[in-house]
Amino acid sequence: MNFHNIRLIARYESKYICRNPVFLGIALSGLIIIFIMQNLLQGKEHAGAWFLVSLSSAVPFINAYLFMILQSVLVILATSEWRTSEKRADTLEALRVHPFNNLVYITGKTLGVGIVLLVLNLLSMLLAAGINLFASDAPFDGLLYLFYGVTLSFPAMLFLTGLATLVSSFIKNRALTILLLTGFITCTMYYLTDIQHGMIDYMATTVPNVFSEVLGHVAPRPYITQRIAFLALGIGCLGIAATRQERLPDNPEDTFLPGTVGIVFPLLAITAGAIFYLHYKADGIARDRYRETGMKFADSSPVHVPEHAITFKQEGESVSATSHLRVINREGRTVNKIILFLNPALNITRLAGGTGNEIPFQRENQVIVIEQKLQHGEILDIQVDYQGTIDDRICYLDSDDQNFRDYQMRNCPLYFGKRYAYMDKEYTLLTPECLWYPTPVPTVNLVLPCNSRKDFTRFSLSVIVPGERTVISQGSPRRHGDTTSFSNRQAMHGLTLCTGLYERKTITIDSVNMELYTFKKNNTVSTLFKDVPAGKLEKYVSDMKERIENYFNQPYPYDKFLLAETPVSFNANRRRWENQGDFVQPEIVLFPERWINLRNLYPTRFFKDGKQHETIREMIGFFSDETREERFLKAFTNRIFRNSFHPFYPHNIFIPDLTKRNRTRVELPNEQCLQPLFDRLPNYIYSDNYPVMNKIIFLLQTSDKPTSAIFYGNSISLAASRYLSSHCLKEAITDPTLPEDVFLYILKLKTRELVNLLDSKNTSVKTQQFISEYKRMHSFRELDFNDLNRKIKAHFEVDLDSVLPGWYEAKEIPAYTVRNIQVCKIEPGEFITYQVSFEIQNNGKVDGFISLSSKLGEPKDKWQIYHVPAGSCWNIKKVFHEKPEIIYIDLNLSRNLPSGITQGWINKIMGITSDTSEGQFTMNPREFLPDPTEIIVDNEDPGFRLKSSKKKKLGSPFNGKKEKTYIFDDASIYTQGTKLPVQWTSYVEASPYYGNIIKSCLYKTSGKGDSPATWAIELPNTGRYEIFIYVHPAQPLFKGIPEQYYTLTTKEGIENVTLKIDQTYSCWASIGVYELQAGENSITLSDKGVDPVQMIFADAVKWKLISK
Repeated sequence: MNFHNIRLIARYESKYICRNPVFLGIALSGLIIIFIMQNLLQGKEHAGAWFLVSLSSAVPFINAYLFMILQSVLVILATSEWRTSEKRADTLEALRVHPFNNLVYITGKTLGVGIVLLVLNLLSMLLAAGINLFASDAPFDGLLYLFYGVTLSFPAMLFLTGLATLVSSFIKNRALTILLLTGFITCTMYYLTDIQHGMIDYMATTVPNVFSEVLGHVAPRPYITQRIAFLALGIGCLGIAATRQERLPDNPEDTFLPGTVGIVFPLLAITAGAIFYLHYKADGIARDRYRETGMKFADSSPVHVPEHAITFKQEGESVSATSHLRVINREGRTVNKIILFLNPALNITRLAGGTGNEIPFQRENQVIVIEQKLQHGEILDIQVDYQGTIDDRICYLDSDDQNFRDYQMRNCPLYFGKRYAYMDKEYTLLTPECLWYPTPVPTVNLVLPCNSRKDFTRFSLSVIVPGERTVISQGSPRRHGDTTSFSNRQAMHGLTLCTGLYERKTITIDSVNMELYTFKKNNTVSTLFKDVPAGKLEKYVSDMKERIENYFNQPYPYDKFLLAETPVSFNANRRRWENQGDFVQPEIVLFPERWINLRNLYPTRFFKDGKQHETIREMIGFFSDETREERFLKAFTNRIFRNSFHPFYPHNIFIPDLTKRNRTRVELPNEQCLQPLFDRLPNYIYSDNYPVMNKIIFLLQTSDKPTSAIFYGNSISLAASRYLSSHCLKEAITDPTLPEDVFLYILKLKTRELVNLLDSKNTSVKTQQFISEYKRMHSFRELDFNDLNRKIKAHFEVDLDSVLPGWYEAKEIPAYTVRNIQVCKIEPGEFITYQVSFEIQNNGKVDGFISLSSKLGEPKDKWQIYHVPAGSCWNIKKVFHEKPEIIYIDLNLSRNLPSGITQGWINKIMGITSDTSEGQFTMNPREFLPDPTEIIVDNEDPGFRLKSSKKKKLGSPFNGKKEKTYIFDDASIYTQGTKLPVQWTSYVEASPYYGNIIKSCLYKTSGKGDSPATWAIELPNTGRYEIFIYVHPAQPLFKGIPEQYYTLTTKEGIENVTLKIDQTYSCWASIGVYELQAGENSITLSDKGVDPVQMIFADAVKWKLISK
């Protein structure tokens, strides 16, 4: 191959590209946009997302990712111009006469394009590095810019150049070629990223791609193989394209080399792709094998291990260990075989009894079957010697394989991958989930995950690790040479081991040792507080400990509190039936590298905002002696340990969400919340009859009733209510199709229902207090719910066995009609009092509970519970000693949408009454019958229908057989601005909208009149009817008097009616009295309005008979 000719062609091509003003304009504009985006998202002055600047790979990777998007556009322009120049550019005539083959020609052309893009990439890197060095808090590592340029940008450029050249060799039409390539790039960004873990995404968006500051690249093997595949595929495409050149080769044999390249390199790409695919396929096969074994032994009778001594010695990436277990049978019957669970990559070299005699056993993957009978109460000592490594594919077998490895950092293309255990030369992290020691119970019951059990054991651990690595585990440590020993006073359901090069900070508060371990290479967290005086730090930590203990109403249960930093790729899944993920272990809270999941707690931004707030406080005369580091410490601890959720939209923030697939907001829980240390980890409540009882008890203890019932609802609550309308909790527990968020909401609804059941017996608060005390008295053990139930029955004479079966298996929920909500001042009287009253009917087939409270009324924030049996009607009255400005009626678990009613009385005229009674007063169901002279058709009734001018779209309120969808946050009508709905959209809100069970309304911006809404009815009699429209005056953008246009058929013919909506609140508005025939009648609302931004509302229509 003549390299001189390649250089010559490349020089000509690069000059030709640089003379193209369109190419240069897009290139320079793109670089400016990338610079601005990175400065806004990752610079000191503007950045608010800590995860975008916490790692040294964040800035170079985001730069390479954004440049790849720009590069994709530029490659299409360059290759399309390349083909055009071959037809008309006189400047290339000098090249065409040279004696070189087509492969040289294609290589030179590609090199010319690559040189231009390389220069642009280097310029983009320099701009990003400038931000990184001078305008960002992100750590700087110049080699990472080179790494991503070589492994990310370059293979993408070569692949897309080869693909574009090949496509243009088949399709001679330039416009069609550009369209196809643009379509491919768009499909890649929106649809191909998640297929097979990103195997066919040339941008590698979802392939683990970041660097840990401690361990390097989080997943080098899949990343490199994927990039090699696209690099080789690009070269192969260029080889095939060379064989299709219209230019004749100077030697017929010169077609051999391009043809060989076109065969060999695609085969290499297929090989690399197969390696990438098999990497994940092997994970799936292994996990399926482990699942099958786990399900086979899921119902085995577990033994109890009260004591377990472990000796652990690590050499490189392997371990040799010995476990001494004391086993006891507490099952109440003879156990024929002892079942233990151990990581399948750990091989057992010896299993013996306490006397040293070997015991026969069988091994099937993670299960050890010991051929030994054990009578009830009998104790057996067992010694297990084992060695090998750790296979983390055994972890979280109840999770699907797609999510097992993929981990995106919120809504940006930073992918960390997932590792659940580390056994490396420099670092080790083993949690109970990976079964790194023999245990009598699996981490999850794969047949019924909610029925998993916990075995509480008192561990002792000796770890032999040479070198300077720090050893971290539960218990009191002692070090002798290269051996670190830990002894535990309390029993725990699992043991965690971590070794690495750590820096240790310690403080003792009230006999509790508090320790912070951060990586020596990456000591970011502790340096944030280096300027806080030791005395103030100790006082603040002491105050924080006291505040947390007061919040949970109990002292911290352990002797030690330890924070340990983990690599960024470490993950501990959150099971939906548990109260917390495994980042929180007994005594230990694991947090990710540089605490990357802090989201918005960004030190520089915090200090900048704090300086502004401090200036404002000083201006108004408020001074504080707290330093900015002390204020940050307070905000830091409040943020990281509280039980909060971080909402975000999961779509990639660098790509517009045109598909609308990710418009649903996702809420990530705070994985470092300390609550499990107080209520989940010290004990575990197990029940055969009610597998999810431990979670229910947790929710029961933490069920703080809302201070208001402004329940707009959401799609999750709607899905939960719909499910419980035809299914029971028992079915929900075993239903794998239920999304996690819906399942959790079902548990919350059923827990609230259980609280209301206990409240109706005046025992709810007392029972909650009793359960908390019971758990404190029986700490560090698995508890039998039957024993708890017996004690509750003895103390309160409340037999939960008479309540729980119906509560657990009920397949229906109530539906209420609420009307005539009134607030009246009671006169005369010695004191000023007020009576709240309303009427309610339970239209369902099961009993229900409702709650009543008020704002600025007695009792403040206390909810009065009322039992409403199925089919019953009641007049409910409650006397308040203060004026209730807002009334809250919580309908709890019901088919009502929304589930709560809010009525404000701040500016409303109250009635006067002498009635001082309160309570539930029965009503005749006939009183709830509709007025016989009125017929109402609501937008939820069968008589209502819509005609759309466009094809139905996903998410439309009416989608064939699909269930209707709603928008719940009606406030969005005032905040959407120009994004107000142009199609009929169904909204739910209790206050303004009409409805019986569902209070909803449809609205849209005014259109052309081709999307009408119609209310149809069968009138029983001919006569004069007054017609009313339920109107809504809300107009977020339109400032005039809105008008709605109706058409109806009367005796006289078709009537067109214009309704001016000048009311100040939602109400019935008459459009006149008309002579109507018996039989089918209808009224149609046009979607026309007086202004394009006017909102058109379709709610309810009423026909009132005046005379026959």
